[in-house]
Amino acid sequence: MKIKEVCTQTGLTDKAVRHYIRNGLVFPVYNENYTGRKNYTFSEEDVKRLKQIAILRKYEFSISSIKAILNGESDITTHLLSHIEEMKSKTDNDIQLINELIQTANAKPDTVDSLCTQLNNANYMPKEIPIADNQIPYQLLYKRAEKEKKIICAFLILVLFIIAIGICTYFVKTWVEEETITDTRRYSEILGENGTYKSNLIGVNNIFPNEIPESALIEDFRYEYYNPFDPNYCGVLVYICNEEDYETEYARLKFLKSSENYNTYGITGFPYELCAVMTDDYSGIIYALTDKESRKFIYVDIEFCNYFTDIDYKKVIDEKYLPYGFDAEEDNERRKEFDRKFEERNSSELLD
Repeated sequence: MKIKEVCTQTGLTDKAVRHYIRNGLVFPVYNENYTGRKNYTFSEEDVKRLKQIAILRKYEFSISSIKAILNGESDITTHLLSHIEEMKSKTDNDIQLINELIQTANAKPDTVDSLCTQLNNANYMPKEIPIADNQIPYQLLYKRAEKEKKIICAFLILVLFIIAIGICTYFVKTWVEEETITDTRRYSEILGENGTYKSNLIGVNNIFPNEIPESALIEDFRYEYYNPFDPNYCGVLVYICNEEDYETEYARLKFLKSSENYNTYGITGFPYELCAVMTDDYSGIIYALTDKESRKFIYVDIEFCNYFTDIDYKKVIDEKYLPYGFDAEEDNERRKEFDRKFEERNSSELLD
């Protein structure tokens, strides 16, 4: 039997029934739903006991007394007499109720059934069970309020966190400078003679051509600029051209003065013939490669600050065009060496 039907049969409210269960007066079987609320199933014996509890509560027996009576912890008449003594201390409005209890006590009921039967058939019968049985105890209200307060606080913290993330994202997006160009029609604008990115950290980029030859069949072009705190540049241009344009460009590249030492950032060699190279131990590398057989040129620009790049250059440049052993990621050996020297210098200054 479900609690709604139990309430109908006993005249008790849902809260009163749950109150008696919490205080160990009745023990129906139950299961919990996902919110933690218990769904009870009552037997006929449970209903009978609740009816008895309701009668005793109407006569203002305390929960502890009812529990002792139901559990047979002591003589029922003793409980009656004790309860009578408690009732005598109350106002004159309770005299009728006391007289009924006295008459019942004189009859010396020896079972819960006989006690409740006599009280239920008395000349004076209280109309209602104590109001407290139908009210949520203060402690439960307090616990519920505390729980709700924690939920509200957690929700407010979450809202503030989301707002903070939004504000940070907004400022990062408006503060960080970045640009990605893949349209070859903009090539002269960014890498031409007066291009936006013609001169960066290493110096004037004369390795990339001022113009792409008309015969060029472009296989790859991408240029990225990213500046979260310091500027980073990364670009690649790959094309095949006719023999005349190839010979002209090859001669131009070979005429350029290249860096003598380009074995930096782990570089051990290049996958194609190296035509020209500009390197800087701090800022990176710019180079041009060629495959004579296919009349292909490969131009690569990787420039950065602080001995590593913030751009994922392996996503910009096909790995087959990168120098052998090249590593400009954040934990590269050149950066580690710089960090070690920096720590040693700081330690030395502290000792001095």
